Amino acid sequence: MPRGLGSLISFLAIPWLVQRFGARMVLFSGVILNVWSTWMMGQFDLSMTAEPIMLAGFIQGLGTGLMFAPLNTLAYATLDPSHRTEGTIVATMARSLGSSAGISVVSAMLIRDSALAPRSAGRPTCPPPTAHCSRPSWTRRTAWGCRSSTARWDAAGHDGQLRQCVQLDGR
Repeated sequence: MPRGLGSLISFLAIPWLVQRFGARMVLFSGVILNVWSTWMMGQFDLSMTAEPIMLAGFIQGLGTGLMFAPLNTLAYATLDPSHRTEGTIVATMARSLGSSAGISVVSAMLIRDSALAPRSAGRPTCPPPTAHCSRPSWTRRTAWGCRSSTARWDAAGHDGQLRQCVQLDGR
């Protein structure tokens, strides 16, 4: 709902903004708002309330509305009127293919990460007493030596290779 409201507000303001500031500046503002909202979404965590989600969605709606109308205006500005039909078809197809490819990549990454998550949940809490962590020279032995009973293996990715041994008790 907030994203749609942001888009509605920006679409209604587009004619005035383009006349006053120009299409390129409005497009740039839309990109900046989208970058800002994406950064805000990257800061989400499980303990937050709905307000930051709604605010980020509203800002993203504003940015999206400020991007697409000026983008179409700039795309067709130099196009001969006799070719605008073909230009519209090509631009719509390119946007549709780009959206589909982006959705496919993000979906594949989500599925991959979801498949790997159960593996990391079942890791042992501490390596066997005879096992030693290989560690770079700049680390403390207590963090990588796995001496604490609250240390755990932190294997990265699906290959199962040991990347680090993290101490959880704060020492």
